[in-house]
Amino acid sequence: MINLANGFLRQIALEEQVTPTNYHYSIRQAEKMKTLCHSLVNELRVKLVSHHFLSELDEIEFFKKAKPQVLAKLIYYCELFHYLKAVPLSTDKNKKKYITQRLNKIERFTNKHQDFINYIQLDQDQMDAVYFLRKNFNPVAIPHYSLWNMNCDLATNKDYLVAMILAYEELVQFFKYQISEGELCKCTKDNKSTKISDIQWTCSKASLIELIYALRESGAINNGDIEIRDLTNNIEKWFNIDLGEPYKTFNDIKTKRKKQASFLETLRRSFLNLLD
Repeated sequence: MINLANGFLRQIALEEQVTPTNYHYSIRQAEKMKTLCHSLVNELRVKLVSHHFLSELDEIEFFKKAKPQVLAKLIYYCELFHYLKAVPLSTDKNKKKYITQRLNKIERFTNKHQDFINYIQLDQDQMDAVYFLRKNFNPVAIPHYSLWNMNCDLATNKDYLVAMILAYEELVQFFKYQISEGELCKCTKDNKSTKISDIQWTCSKASLIELIYALRESGAINNGDIEIRDLTNNIEKWFNIDLGEPYKTFNDIKTKRKKQASFLETLRRSFLNLLD
């Protein structure tokens, strides 16, 4: 099982090599990695059902080190995916504020589990049997955020917690890079006018987001090879507007406008009237 987990880690590492460096992930790339990691974790669990460890030391080694490393990648890319979907696109200030909130959440987690983090980092082993043997599994000891992991044949008391610690360590590095990059961009902008033009969008924000999605899906910009967040960010600067969370607005459009005339239909009618 340890070899299998290590093989999965190598597979993940190979996929990570084709992603942009310096933490420049797109939502699609994060979702692709999330899907891959989820598949590998599920495969690991399936294999684990019928596997018999040669000794308790082997079982401890697997649940203390091997499984958490694979699971940590799934947690990391799930968190990364949700961050990329939710992060404000308007200004560096809003982005930094949102990242700081995420970092504060991680800090609270770290403070809560500091004793156990020290246990892992110092490679202590006096409690390994309690923490990492399935026979000692206690559902009450499992935090609420790992309910899907509550199977005494597949989990131990602390393997999920180790995975979260590893995932959060990687997330902290990602967030710190985002802040430093944002501050650098902010410094560059401060020396220039951030206002690209005096053009103003005078229709509703929902209409502009509808147009953004249509432009991307039609392939009119970059042949469709552009993230909504990137396209939105540029259009926000052009029209000097804050569109908030475009993904949420688009979902509202889909649910509320099925029986209503869309902004794109209004554009089409206006253009046909012009031709007449």
